[in-house]
Amino acid sequence: MKGCLSAIAGLLIAAVLMGCGSSSEKVSTSSLAPRLLPPSSAPGFGLQRTLNWSDPVNLVGEGLSLPQVTHPSTAVKDFKEAHLRGGAGEILVRGSGLEETAVQIGVAKFDSEADANKVRTWLHRQDLTQPCFSQCIFAPAPATIPGIPNLSMVVQSSHVPAPPPPDIQNFCR
Repeated sequence: MKGCLSAIAGLLIAAVLMGCGSSSEKVSTSSLAPRLLPPSSAPGFGLQRTLNWSDPVNLVGEGLSLPQVTHPSTAVKDFKEAHLRGGAGEILVRGSGLEETAVQIGVAKFDSEADANKVRTWLHRQDLTQPCFSQCIFAPAPATIPGIPNLSMVVQSSHVPAPPPPDIQNFCR
């Protein structure tokens, strides 16, 4: 696959968000890591980096690809209000340089299913927002994966417009 496919942070974080229990204790990254998709789910990809999201600032800074119109402080506030208990993530890559494809996956734990669903809905709205402050070549589009019924997923892809046709009349003068 050419170019950079960025499984937007919210993409699989939102897919794997879980809520259970009513305790507000922190959850360790190592206890959540087994809930990440197994490496076999992304054939040809290798692990580049693991991510510790025990703090919402780290999750927002490392785990989310927010559209430029969204302030990171807004995301941190929303994760705190949703009672984030912890999170873990990984970056998987295939290829290198201009031929690199990177996929980011993650899991986060909240106090309740309602909190997790609230964050998933917020992330999905962010993912559907144009990533650049002004026009850019990337466009968001909702997507699905068969077998994951509650998945809220968006794929950002680039569609470089064709150059305008040459102005032959002005060119020949």
